[in-house]
Amino acid sequence: MINDKDLKNIMNHAEYLKEMSISDEELNKHDTFIRNISDIKDNIKNINNNIDKLKSILANSIVRLKNEEETENNIYYKIIYSKEAYNIFVLFQDMLITAQEKDPDLYKKYFNVIYPDGEEINLDTEIEIEKNNFNRIHIPIGLPKICQGIGIGKKIYLTIIKKLNYISTVRLDRSLDAIFVWDSLRKDNTIYSFVRKEQMICFNIDCDFEFIKNILLNYFKYEIEELINNINNHQFILDSDFKEKYFKEILSTDLKLLL
Repeated sequence: MINDKDLKNIMNHAEYLKEMSISDEELNKHDTFIRNISDIKDNIKNINNNIDKLKSILANSIVRLKNEEETENNIYYKIIYSKEAYNIFVLFQDMLITAQEKDPDLYKKYFNVIYPDGEEINLDTEIEIEKNNFNRIHIPIGLPKICQGIGIGKKIYLTIIKKLNYISTVRLDRSLDAIFVWDSLRKDNTIYSFVRKEQMICFNIDCDFEFIKNILLNYFKYEIEELINNINNHQFILDSDFKEKYFKEILSTDLKLLL
C-alpha cells in the first residue's frame, strides 16, 4: 500500500516530468536547431498534398501536342499539359531553391519527396517520331516519377496515334514503364495492335482497311516471305478485332498467310 509520503513523491515527480517536457509553444519562443521542425513537417505535408493534386489534374485533363520540328525523317513534338499542373512544379522549384539557400539537408529532404527516384524530371515531355520507320516513337525523357502509374503515358500514346494514325516501337525503346503502356494499348478496343518478334505497331481503329493493309504488308514482309517459302514463323500476332472485322478482305491479300 502506498503511503501519503510516497504518493506525494510520485505526484511531485510527475509534475517534475511535465515541467521538464518541452511544448511546441515553448519551443517556438527560442531560436534552437529544432525550432522550425513543425514548419518542415507542414511543408512536407503540403508537398504530398500537391503531388496528390497534380496526379488528379493530370489524370482528369487532356494532353495536347505541340509540333516543335519536322525533318525529312523525324517529327518532334512537345506534350503540353494543363496550366495548373505546371504551376505545381513551379511551386516545387521555388520551395527547393529556398531550402537550398537555407540548409542543404533540408533541400535534400524536400528533393527526395518531389523526386523519389533521384531523377530531376519536370513536365517537359518530348516525343520523337521516325516517319520512315513505321512511325517509331521515342521518348528521350519520360514523366517524373510522381506522375507515373496514373495513365498519363497511355494518354500520350493514344493522342499520338490519333494524330498520326499509327505508331510503333522496338525492344530498344521499351523501358519497364513503356512496357506497361504498350501492354495496356494492346487491350484497348479503340486501336488495332500487331506484334512481330520484339516489335509492336498500333493503329487508330478509324483507319480504313486499305491504309492498314498496305502498312502491314510492309511491316510483316519478312514473315510473309518466310511463310511463302514454307518456313514456319510464329513470332507474330494479329489483332483479333481486326481479323474478325476484315476477315474476308484479309483472305484476298498476302496477310492471309499470317492467319
